[in-house]
Amino acid sequence: MTIPDTSIHWPGRFATPRVLARPLGGDDAVLFAALYVDAYTMAQIGEPLGPEAADRAFAAALRQMRRAPPSARYWRLDEGDDPLGLLSLVPDAERRTAETGLMLVGAGRARGIAREVLAALLPPVLVPGGLDALWTRHRVGHGAAEGLMRGLRFEKVGATGWSRWQMTATHWQMLVGRARSV
Repeated sequence: MTIPDTSIHWPGRFATPRVLARPLGGDDAVLFAALYVDAYTMAQIGEPLGPEAADRAFAAALRQMRRAPPSARYWRLDEGDDPLGLLSLVPDAERRTAETGLMLVGAGRARGIAREVLAALLPPVLVPGGLDALWTRHRVGHGAAEGLMRGLRFEKVGATGWSRWQMTATHWQMLVGRARSV
């Protein structure tokens, strides 16, 4: 079975009206570690990492991005000179679906940044030849994440300790088609 290279549809650098998303680089270790060791940020994601584990996770993320083809993509999110957080896209082994995750520093929260960035990621990755679906998860009871997923029109697909949401390429194309006809 040939595994398609859907990474050709993963954006490198992209921008929204407020945010520049650029591929994670070697100089982003401090931001990466700050998010992964922070108990508040990690509360809806998992256990916070210790500094050494965060360093190992950062090195692994860079290795994933440098593979040919890349096995994941991570972006640093900035508003002007201010770091806002990280966005990730990690495909399954068949490279047909991918998990996306978003972590924001305090200044990036509750301002619509997550919605803006995820809305910009959907069009390039859910195209013909791209991913069949993009999915995400959060702990049950995380109201902000639930509101974000509902607002973006992701479909809820399960919850056992986690709420899982997906946007299929078919559903995305239907939503885009409806928006164009209005």
